[in-house]
Amino acid sequence: KKIKYIRFPFPRGGKIGSLEIPGGRMLSCPHMEPKTPGIHRILVVKLSALGDILHALPVISYLRRAAPAAEVHWAVDASFAEILAGNPGIARVVPLPIRDWKGKAGSPATWREARHAVRALRREGYDAAFDIQGNIKSGLVTWLSGAPARVGFDREGVRESPNLLFTNRKVRSLPEDRHISRKY
Repeated sequence: KKIKYIRFPFPRGGKIGSLEIPGGRMLSCPHMEPKTPGIHRILVVKLSALGDILHALPVISYLRRAAPAAEVHWAVDASFAEILAGNPGIARVVPLPIRDWKGKAGSPATWREARHAVRALRREGYDAAFDIQGNIKSGLVTWLSGAPARVGFDREGVRESPNLLFTNRKVRSLPEDRHISRKY
């Protein structure tokens, strides 16, 4: 299956537990029933760090089992998008030029590009977004996605505490999840 990319009109180029979604839908662990008939589109947010992205790939298998009918999209820094290309569990890679925007936050062109990216994210109509990075940037992307259920780690699991402001469902971190590969 060929991977689909979201193209932005840029002027210049583990253990997740269970989650009740508004409307009575349930996103659950693989061993829990019912599956997720009301979940149609899920966004995974893990923007950067090559090793972290690779360690997070098992999340895709989990989500495919928990919500087999749902499309799973992955938001990632554009420089890492090719790593996820071709993964059969990912319906769409959402490349965001985060590194390009860094250091150009005051530029009107950067703000225009960011607005276009936010509109494109919201047009997707995500039912749930999972912030599995836990920093401010990933939290902001999760929040800006417009997903009604925004899942992230609790205070012990996030890398930067302001990330807690962007998610409305928290997953408790367990002691055995200290290593990045066990966290997911």
